Amino acid sequence: MKRPLSDTTSDSDLEEGPKLSNPRYEHEPVHLYHRHGDIAIRSDDGMILMDDSWGLADASTVFKDMFELPRPTLPHHPTPASPLRPILKSPSATKTAKRPRSHLTSTDLQSTQTIDVDYPSSVLDQFLNLVNVSRPAIPTTSDLSQSLALFDLCQKFDVKPAILGMVRDRLLIQTYDRQWKLLIWADKRNDSAMAKEALRRMTKVSFLCYEPASSTQSKGRVTPRIESARLQLQTKGRKGIPWHALRRLQPACENELLRLILQIKESNADPDTFFYEVTRDWQKVAENFNPR
Repeated sequence: MKRPLSDTTSDSDLEEGPKLSNPRYEHEPVHLYHRHGDIAIRSDDGMILMDDSWGLADASTVFKDMFELPRPTLPHHPTPASPLRPILKSPSATKTAKRPRSHLTSTDLQSTQTIDVDYPSSVLDQFLNLVNVSRPAIPTTSDLSQSLALFDLCQKFDVKPAILGMVRDRLLIQTYDRQWKLLIWADKRNDSAMAKEALRRMTKVSFLCYEPASSTQSKGRVTPRIESARLQLQTKGRKGIPWHALRRLQPACENELLRLILQIKESNADPDTFFYEVTRDWQKVAENFNPR
């Protein structure tokens, strides 16, 4: 049974998503484990990872839309066979069947559709490990950048909720004390839902104690003014508003965050001076956060 790919897929249809191609890559490395299947995925670091189109289509609607897969017609075969791994029907075929090669030749690769994906091979390896098992489990890696990339990949490829939820939960566990990093990352992606999660985990201390500003950053901005009146931070510590961190947010996000967290009141001693305090109710901040 063949699994033809869609003839109508074009770069304009996929836009910035994966692109199908049939390049001649005779010297590109093939992943040590993911080297069997009817689909080749090429990472941004040049690694080829093979996988089964049925598994990808089952896990991701984006992959499903890319492939044109016929429904299996043989009820006694629960899993459709791959063109590269045909069902062995006769004893003679079983006797002559050999273990798959540890690498693919250029002829094998040239006859296989290739999908270029802008993620490193380490992230694609984790992704394929999730979609190729009956009980997926997120590896307990401490590399936050890989977890961020894996979540981004799962969202972009519209992976089924069961897998996306596991990746999301693991990401939130890793960022429990790195709220600023999660907030900045979510803002760059315009992901308001994840930004709210970062704010829910924020505290007054974690907000004010972002990594120290460099000398260049500290010169870029001073205490803001409201109608020519000076603002002063009322706090027992020496920490001020982390403007160097806020500048990494988009203007709409920065303004919305300041609007929600600053509690401003006049000074009894000087009517031209306003004091502000940073809120402690970050649950309320997360609920009302809606940058536009």
